[in-house]
Amino acid sequence: MSEDADIIRVPKARLREVKAEIDGLKGQLSSLQGEHAALREEHENLRAHLKGSIREVARLTEEVERLRR
Repeated sequence: MSEDADIIRVPKARLREVKAEIDGLKGQLSSLQGEHAALREEHENLRAHLKGSIREVARLTEEVERLRR
């Protein structure tokens, strides 16, 4: 008999436990993927806001320098 043909007997209760654990992990993965997507969107929004703020600071700094002359 080859190794591929070996049979392992596992109680149905244990199979149900393993399936429940897998289902729980799949749920956690799905939740984490949703959180990751939300955090990525928040990151992009903050990045865009920061870039705009930096541009505004640079513009105001240039204006202040121009007015001082």
